[in-house]
Amino acid sequence: MKLLVLSFICVVVPCVFAQIPEQNKLRCRLCNNARTLRDCSTITICDNRTEECYMDEVITSTYEIVYRGGCRAINRCSASSTVIGKRQGDLISCSECCRSEHDCNSKMCGIDNTIPAIKYNQCYFCDSAHPDQGDVTDPNDCITQTTCDVDQVCFGQNKFHPGQPTSFRYGCFNLEVKPNTCGYPEK
Repeated sequence: MKLLVLSFICVVVPCVFAQIPEQNKLRCRLCNNARTLRDCSTITICDNRTEECYMDEVITSTYEIVYRGGCRAINRCSASSTVIGKRQGDLISCSECCRSEHDCNSKMCGIDNTIPAIKYNQCYFCDSAHPDQGDVTDPNDCITQTTCDVDQVCFGQNKFHPGQPTSFRYGCFNLEVKPNTCGYPEK
């Protein structure tokens, strides 16, 4: 039963994104109860004709500050800036929306987005060896991100198997790993 549900989700999600014309796709951070931008590692696709990216700063009932972000209807966004207060037991201390550029909500409501560029790389992460998001057949469908360790760098790899569509894999690999003849890490 679980296998059927997972297969259904994998087939349906790309179709939803495919219905949005390319010029109307807006990439936004998607997270629920993230403490920093590093915890907000999924990208979602919004339709900029009807939606905007949003980020809410929330003070929970246990007095923790967390962030919730994703896509929100434009009419709800224009109303949300004036309706800051208590919702479902949590206090919304900031609610902002944007659609000026991809990933614009990564800079909103004071979310800590200090990921040191010198020490860490933030990379797309689509790899069938990990449960977050598997290999993709269209690079634009990779919507998961991760932060690599200090001794790692981002990589991308395409895989071709006769009779099957080319798939793409993204992630981190150790600098000390000897790459194969194509320059990609061996697995």
